[in-house]
Parts: sequence; structure tokens; C-alpha cells
Amino acid sequence: MRIGILYNYVEESGKGRERDRISDNEILDTVRLVQEALASDHEVIPVRASRSLLRNMQTESFDIVFNLCEGFMDMAKGEAYMAGFLELIGLPYTGSDPSALSLCLDKGRVKDVLRANGLPTPRSQLFKDASQTLDGTLRFPLIVKPLMEDASVGIDQDSVVKNEGDLFTRVRHVLSVYRQPALVEEYVDGRELNVAILGNPPDLTILPISEIVFDPQEGRHRIVDYAAKWVEDSPEYGGTKGICPAPLDAEMENHVRRLAAEAYVLLGCRDYARVDFRLGEDGPTILEVNPNPGLNSDSGFVRSAMAMGMGYQEMTGTILQNAIERTAAREGLSQKYAGFHADRIRARFVEPRDIPTLMEWFNDENISRFMDDPGAAYTTEDLMESFFVRVHGDLDMMIEDAGDNEPIGFLSIYDIDRSRESAEISFLIGVPERRGKGLSSDIARLALRICFEELALNRVSASVTTENVRSSSALKAAGFRSVGVLRECHVVDGSRYDEILMEALGREYRKDRCIPE
Repeated sequence: MRIGILYNYVEESGKGRERDRISDNEILDTVRLVQEALASDHEVIPVRASRSLLRNMQTESFDIVFNLCEGFMDMAKGEAYMAGFLELIGLPYTGSDPSALSLCLDKGRVKDVLRANGLPTPRSQLFKDASQTLDGTLRFPLIVKPLMEDASVGIDQDSVVKNEGDLFTRVRHVLSVYRQPALVEEYVDGRELNVAILGNPPDLTILPISEIVFDPQEGRHRIVDYAAKWVEDSPEYGGTKGICPAPLDAEMENHVRRLAAEAYVLLGCRDYARVDFRLGEDGPTILEVNPNPGLNSDSGFVRSAMAMGMGYQEMTGTILQNAIERTAAREGLSQKYAGFHADRIRARFVEPRDIPTLMEWFNDENISRFMDDPGAAYTTEDLMESFFVRVHGDLDMMIEDAGDNEPIGFLSIYDIDRSRESAEISFLIGVPERRGKGLSSDIARLALRICFEELALNRVSASVTTENVRSSSALKAAGFRSVGVLRECHVVDGSRYDEILMEALGREYRKDRCIPE
């Protein structure tokens, strides 16, 4: 199958603290792990959530999306928006739907739903401004959290408060720094449990329960705050470790597993999720439900999968299979051609591993001055969307040395028009040492062979500036003829250049090679 890995990456934020970007951007490691896990059986394309992606992605872009997106445009709510976009275009994806993602992001609403259905969760109060009075039924100590963040963003040792003065200081901090309401709930000083679940009702697999164990540290609360999760040189990080399975007696383990499964189904989770508990003197209470849990190598979800004997590849494959079975997704985007060979070169379709090389070539001013958009600055996201997301009939290929398979150039056959039996080509030699050796002519000849013999076209065109003498010579050597000139149509750094129009015809190509019509 052709699988897109959808993720978000935050470069700048208008809220929170600078170090909050650590948790946002660990996603790059997770993307790499998921890609490596699925690549042996599928074509896997990582794509970053962006406005241009919304313009380019279509139902036909992928067979299914592995959705790792936890936000969009620095909005945590964008997690649900991106799933909603996939729903709108009808593209299957892993994980929960927009309704579940939106609900679970709002910790206050989750607690309301849990309470209404008889599931235990700490008592709480929502503060939309600091002028509110504290509910007299709540008992200190309390913990103050941003209402709509995940990954422990906005939680540190000062989040646990023991009096009203500290409480309102912290509430004002959340309101001003994170620009959202503050959720205040009773702090349960107990054991921290994570329950990972795979599957869809009624077939749920509850993985071994994981526990976060806290080293006793003077003056520090036993919470998985931001530093404990993400700041590796902090005392909090060093003072927490995950163990799995958690040492629980059979009765308590079964009780926690039952509560987790009920919460999973109640909140509409799909394919996989994690339910977090505190186990205090009054028994287990649900802190939150995460329908899009982290899958980084040291996460609680992965720890539970490993304890069950599932490697990373099997775990991600199971998540994918859950979504495939739920959506009835089918493979439909396999490439028609495996590649093309000539004496000195071979052509294969562009793959994600080629993006760094193409970035270097396309952003080389000595090469780009002859391209359609000279001087343009190409980003990784630009090229990923151009080659792997936007649906078009172009054939974009890497040109390799037939001897050592090293990439030396790029060929694009585009504007393929079946009714007119025509197409246009462009190519480049990206390795300076390989220029001037006749390889451009080889590429042009290979392009004609593909167009006339494989695609059964009749007319292939190319255009080249009058300054690009090597390319025009290569095209002529391959069998192209000049058919006209567009005057002063190519502009580079304020200078105008003429562009030569060249073409080759299929009947002439076949006649020269004695190929029957």
C-alpha cells in the first residue's frame, strides 16, 4: 500500500514557553520509527501538515494515512481539524475521528463525560478567569493544568498548590502564558498507571499496564510534569522511570483494565489509545484519555507493547491493520513501471530518500537559473508535496549511473496528454563532475524511449534558454529539432533570455529505428 505519515512540526509558537517545543518536535523521531517499521511492506511517504498540504492532498494521494498529527498551525485543536480534513476528502486514516480527538483534548469535558457515566475521576473546577471563586468542596492540594494541552505541556512542580494564594498565582500563569482556561483538580498523591489499548469494539486488546515510578526527592511532587517527560538533564527526568508490567494484584489489575476499556469505548477511541490513571487510597481514578498517544521509543504505549512481546514493527503494523479493517482501505496506488535502463544510466521513480539530494540540486543557483522558476527556494515540504501528495500524471525520475547506482540527475516527463498524444520533458545533471560527458544526451534519448515506446505518445517537446548550450546540444543529439523561439521569456536576476522550443515526433523516432507503426 501507499501510506502517508501525517505529522505536525512547530517552528515558532505564539504561546507557552520556548522549551515546550521539545515535546512538539520529538515527533520527527516517531515519524522515522514508523516509516522504518512500515517500509519493508509498503511505500511510506512522510508529509508535514501545512496550508499547502491542504491544497494538494486528495483522496488519491494515498491508500491510507498513518495519522501522527497532534496539532496544526500551532493550534492543539488542529489535531481534530486535520482528521476532519481527511474525513472530508474521504481518505482513510489511523486513529480516532475528529469528534473523539476534539473531546479528549478538552480535559474538562472528558471529566464531565466520565462522571456522567459513573467512571472515577478527580473532582475539578474550570477557571476561565482569575476572578472566579474556588469551589469550597475542593480540597487542597490541588493541581492546575492548561485545559487543552497534551504531553504535560504547562505542568511543572509549581502546578501542585496547597493554598488559595498559590492557586490563583498558578491560574493566572496558565491564563496568560497558555491563553486558555485552567483546569483545577484535586491532586491524588498515588501511583501513576498507563493503560494502552489496541483495536476496535468489541475486539479490544488491553496491553500490560505500565507504571511511572518516582524516586523520592525532597520537596518534589510525584507528578509526570513536563521536565520529567522531556528535559533529560533535569532532576524530574532522572527521578522517573517506567516499568511494565506494573506490580498489581489480580483484582486491582482487572479493575483498572475494565475501567480503561469502558473509557476507551465511551469516548469513541479507535485503533489505539492510552488511558492514564492515578491509584490512590480511594482506588483508581482516570486522569485523562489520549486517543493519539505518543509512539516514540520510550513512550508508555511502546513500553506496554514490548512487555506483551510486540516489537515496534508489529505494533505499528497492528495499528495500521486495525484501521485498514475498520475502513476497508484497499491498495490502489502502486507504480506501473519499476524503472528504465540504458547503457550508461538507469531511471527510477523519485523516492523519499531522494529529497535531500533534490533539495541540494534544485537550490543550486547554477542549476536553478535554467529551471522554470529560477531562484526559487525549495523546502523539504515543497518537494514532498510536489512528488508524493499532489495527484498528477507526471513521471518524475532519478537518473542513476548504471554502474554504481549513484544519483547523477533528474528527469521529469510532464503535461502528459493522452488525447493529444503529447508530453513535455525537462532534465538536469546534478553532479558537476558528470557534466560534459554526453550523459544529458543519454537522458534525452531515454526520455524519448519512455514517451514513444512505453507511453505510446507521438509528440514530445522541450524548451531551453539560448544560454543553456549544453542542454540544447544534448536535445539535438537525441533527435529533437528546433521549431521556434520565444523571445525574452526567461528572466534571471533581471536579465531576459530567449527560449528555444524543440520537439521530437514518434513517427520519425520509429522510422529512424525501424520500429513498425
